Amino acid sequence: MKKALFLAIAIIICSSNSYAKNYDTVLARCYMNGCAWWRIEKQEIIKESEKGKLFKVSTKYGVQYYDKEDVRSDIPSKKTNWDKKTREQFIFCSEPLPTVIWYDEDQKKFIGTIPFDQDGMSSGATEGITNLYLHICNNDKERKFLLIQSPDEDIILDKPTDIFNYPMK
Repeated sequence: MKKALFLAIAIIICSSNSYAKNYDTVLARCYMNGCAWWRIEKQEIIKESEKGKLFKVSTKYGVQYYDKEDVRSDIPSKKTNWDKKTREQFIFCSEPLPTVIWYDEDQKKFIGTIPFDQDGMSSGATEGITNLYLHICNNDKERKFLLIQSPDEDIILDKPTDIFNYPMK
């Protein structure tokens, strides 16, 4: 009887833990009546050299809108609506070319963008992806960069690892 009870408890604990993953969550940005977050499902280093380090990052994006009586939080709640599908992006950690890369279905190419200016600050439109970049590359710390390219120009790539061949003046 004790063995059966112990086994039943062990099965319940193991099955509940298999669904309760401890994801790394990053505040993307808050705006007038809501906040958004990145939930990092997986990250892995794809390539590394003296030019930088390229990560493949799988995320889900979540948004929560607040009613007047809700208390805004930097932490997602049970009311957060998470994407059903995982998004994949690549993050190139590099001082001269800090880049976030994603696949553009229309162009059938990978597009890289520098999410902030020389001072390390982002505009409202790029705040969310900047926060993800800073989390992956800089342990959430802001910093200055020695950009070799204007943040207004996209970088067109056939594959994410082509960023290592991009001219670093």
